[in-house]
Amino acid sequence: MVKIKLEILKKLPEKSSNLPTLLFVHGASHGMWCWQENFIPYFSSKNFPVYALDLRGHGKSEGFNDIDSFSLSQYADDVMEVMNQLDENVILIGHSMGGAVVQKILSLHPKNVKAAVLLSSVPHSGMFKDLIKLLFTQFKNVRQAKKSFSCENVRFPFEVYVDDNIPSEKLKLYSSLIQLESKKASLEIFTSIVPKNLNVHIPMLIVGSKYDKIVSAKSVALTAKFYKTKPIILNNLSHDMMLDSNWKIVADIIYDFCAALPRKKYVCEYAKTSV
Repeated sequence: MVKIKLEILKKLPEKSSNLPTLLFVHGASHGMWCWQENFIPYFSSKNFPVYALDLRGHGKSEGFNDIDSFSLSQYADDVMEVMNQLDENVILIGHSMGGAVVQKILSLHPKNVKAAVLLSSVPHSGMFKDLIKLLFTQFKNVRQAKKSFSCENVRFPFEVYVDDNIPSEKLKLYSSLIQLESKKASLEIFTSIVPKNLNVHIPMLIVGSKYDKIVSAKSVALTAKFYKTKPIILNNLSHDMMLDSNWKIVADIIYDFCAALPRKKYVCEYAKTSV
């Protein structure tokens, strides 16, 4: 089996820290670029060691020519590859399809995870119901999105992911960064992600929003119920919470959750400049 080279971002705190390490996992058709504008600067400024990756076939990682064959389990392998380079358990933060990848890891490698954060995540049972709703409420945008991958002059309708306050120049930038997603993984997210009898024994933070046009607040609540925790349902954030004009609301919630977890028994390495 040919090993795929992954693009990994590593940003260490500017001073010594015993805070837990965060590893960000992006969603479908995205890359780690979605974390770089707001979340990575925010959490690194709070003295957290921060990592992110481009899943295989995404961003600067290898494999785009074979992307349609990649599964959620292979994406989970990519995240595990990064985790195995660290000498500690990490907090996984997954968005949308990245949340499904995190759930796969909780099912397959639970001992490697300190805690998990799911943001606007694909539900544990899959998002078939959300897809039906999306087709009815966002049919024009769904059709335009599909066309944008085959026609250069058709822009991906990124406004379905973010709030109305995002400037047009940023919408154009984000639209240009969106890419094709694996057909195999795209089909997998519409069915159950984890076994129905899965028991998870780590702290979990599950966040959704009533304004999310992709994953409903109801689906987020059902996922939280499955993992025996209470969801945090926000009123005014979009699906791409990390790029929303109110992104700091959810960033502060994640910070409070992560900062309350047990600290490391040792002080991590640090760097005066990012790596």
